[in-house]
Order: sequence, then structure tokens, then C-alpha cells
Amino acid sequence: MWNLFYNFFVSAKNGNNLTETLPSVDEMQDILDIKGVDFWNLSWAFWLVALFIGLVTVLGIAFLIYFFFFRKKTPQQAVLTPLQKAYFNLEELEKSYQAEKLTVRIFYFRLSEIFRFFLEEELQVMAVEATDEELKQNLLAIEKGRQNQAGLDWLIEINALAKYAKYQPDSAEIQKSLQTCRELMAAFAKPVQQGSAKGGAA
Repeated sequence: MWNLFYNFFVSAKNGNNLTETLPSVDEMQDILDIKGVDFWNLSWAFWLVALFIGLVTVLGIAFLIYFFFFRKKTPQQAVLTPLQKAYFNLEELEKSYQAEKLTVRIFYFRLSEIFRFFLEEELQVMAVEATDEELKQNLLAIEKGRQNQAGLDWLIEINALAKYAKYQPDSAEIQKSLQTCRELMAAFAKPVQQGSAKGGAA
């Protein structure tokens, strides 16, 4: 091929007829058959991206199926009402006393705490930090307090005597204190909570 060009330029320089020195079509065939440079084939990159997208899609679907159908759901703890919590604490207090883990004095301290915490949470009145007289006044200002004044006066009085070692209640009085406390809390509780708490206690 290069010889053809060389001969062409030599002939032109020597004054020869250029038409005579031009190569024929057959002689130029090797030049005409030269192909253009092939671009880098990127088809493999397309399939690689498609494979990646497909894999991510399959994993995403698998995760959603697991999350909604096979994942173990953490059981939600039921929210206890003030009455339910108070009933539970009374049961634990009674068990501790029967197991002889508590003295009578400590028993009444805890009984008073359970009762006062319930009243403060349920009725939104000052009870935990109130004196016995303030507690009476706060509860007697409520209709239910006036309706249950006899039991309220008795429970507050025996609590005060036992807590400050002025009186030693016997087993029967301790059981009556527990029962009176339950009855008073049930009386002060909201109707819905009272029903649910009784159902839970049963």
C-alpha cells in the first residue's frame, strides 16, 4: 500500500501523467477494506447493573415478607390502671407479711404508701405528702369520700397508730385493713378502671 503512494509521488515529481500512476480499484482494495476502530463493548456493564438491581429487589421483597409475616412481634406490656397497680401491690404486701418478712409497723407504712399513691394518681389530689388531717379534708371534699367516711376514718386512724407504735393490730385487724383499703380504692376508682381491675384480680 505504501509502495503505491510512493510510486504516485515519484511519478508526479518526474512529470509523469498522474492518471497513469493512480492505483486501480483492485489495488486500492486493501485500503478500502480498512474498518473503523471498534468502540469498547459495554454490554457486560449493563447486565451487571441489571443483575445488581434484580438482587436488591429480591432481597427487598424477602425482607418485607419476613417483616410483615414471620417476624416475632414483641408483646406489648399492658398499661395498668392506678387501681390495678394498687391491687397488685396489696397482694405482694400481703404475701410478704404472711411470709413473716415484715413487721406490723413496716406493713402499715407500706399499706399507707400504696393507698396514698393510688389516691394521688387516681384523683389528682395531694395525698403522698399530706398529713392525716389534710388527707381527710381532701377526700371528704369528694362525694365518694363522704359516702365512705367511716371506713376512711378507721383506716387512717389504725395506720397512724400502727406506724408510730402506739398500737399493735392483730391478724384479724390486719386482714380488715387490707379489705378496707381495697374497698376504699374501688370506691374512689373510675368505673371503667374498677371493672377492669376486678376482672384482672379474678
